[in-house]
Amino acid sequence: MAFIRALGYLAEYIGGRSMKIRVDKPVKIRDIIKLPLDLEGRIIILVDGQPSTLDSLIVDSDRIVLMPIISGG
Repeated sequence: MAFIRALGYLAEYIGGRSMKIRVDKPVKIRDIIKLPLDLEGRIIILVDGQPSTLDSLIVDSDRIVLMPIISGG
């Protein structure tokens, strides 16, 4: 099963801080996680620790992390 972890406010888009999902064939992240269009480009996505996008394909063994971009000073 693929494991998805969402940090901060992004948890509300997957129904909690984490979820597991069965992936029978490679699928785009955007097809399993529905995020508002205005968030594209404003979040960090990692698949197995590597920078990714909503168009990245995932398979059943992947670990996905969604993080909001945080800045401040």
